[in-house]
Amino acid sequence: MGLHVAGSILERNSPFAIRLLELERMACTALGVGEAIRLATALYDPVDDALHTFADSGEGSEAFTHYSACLADVPSLAFAREADAVRVVGDLSIFEPVGHAHTRRLLELGFRSSYARSVHYGGRLIGIVFLNSREPEFFDGRRIGIVEPYVRMAALHLALELSYCQTFSAAIMSAQAISAYRDTDTANHLTRMSHVSGAIADALAGEAGLSDDFVAKVFQFAPMHDIGKVGVPDAILLKPGKLTAEEFEAMKAHVRLGEEMVEKIVDSLHLGGLPGLSILRNIVACHHERLDGSGYPRGLMGDAIPIEAQILAVADVFDALTSRRPYKEAWSVDRAIEELRKMAPTKLNPACVEALAQSIPKLLNTIEKFPD
Repeated sequence: MGLHVAGSILERNSPFAIRLLELERMACTALGVGEAIRLATALYDPVDDALHTFADSGEGSEAFTHYSACLADVPSLAFAREADAVRVVGDLSIFEPVGHAHTRRLLELGFRSSYARSVHYGGRLIGIVFLNSREPEFFDGRRIGIVEPYVRMAALHLALELSYCQTFSAAIMSAQAISAYRDTDTANHLTRMSHVSGAIADALAGEAGLSDDFVAKVFQFAPMHDIGKVGVPDAILLKPGKLTAEEFEAMKAHVRLGEEMVEKIVDSLHLGGLPGLSILRNIVACHHERLDGSGYPRGLMGDAIPIEAQILAVADVFDALTSRRPYKEAWSVDRAIEELRKMAPTKLNPACVEALAQSIPKLLNTIEKFPD
């Protein structure tokens, strides 16, 4: 038995991961079945109506990482749209041979029955908790009564995990809203940054050993990359033409301002235990760094730049190129990818650029849906 949240040791030992594994062990003990069940969670993204794998316990869990599915395409999961709803499947083989890929993977690993509960928070769907057993018709009335407390606790932990991030995001967005009358970053730009950055992270995940948890955090924290711009003077932030050398130096200060802002919010809201806080810090501090050391504010080079910041750098440049500005028209997606590839050998991570190129088909709808 082993929890799978792929990536570094720190990720595998995150508070959420540890709690999920503990709950799986407790449920097994209560059922008297040793290691016969699998406990898993998935996150829901309302923008693309998709469920994304998040964390998984049990053997063969690596088969379920970096996986997503549109909820509308999986009729058996439609129950999740209702709050506190439950679905029980006595034998997953009823979905063969046309079942969804996720179900086929479960069957390949010997899992036969399923118990699932929707997780709603603040009146909206945020995810699903799953239990699977290798025994058909395993989840009868008696066993459901035994596992229900553990499933509910997993649901609560999932809601708390997201609430930490949402509390922090709300604080950041509030600060941005205060200055919305002068901020050039629109809400649609921030939505695009989430989806483009998340898609790059997801496409990189398998080869780079990044966890679903990491991908989720990049998605959640991407909109906060330029929070320090709220402290940049209007004359510089809103200038339609090219900045002078002196003005550019003042603009670069937004990174340091953003770092200070993050720390003040963490301190004032007592969010030192925020899941993935290091990822947020790296995104804010390093997304303007470049591989050849020409970036700012620290002039970091190569692998000294955290991978999450390298992902944001590619997403940020892509969005800037494909967005209309007072001094230029929006570039086509193809032209932007071509330009990113030119920049890749020296300034941008080539793997991140190719991950973006690979993800363009599924990003087009978001790009078109959330224009400036």
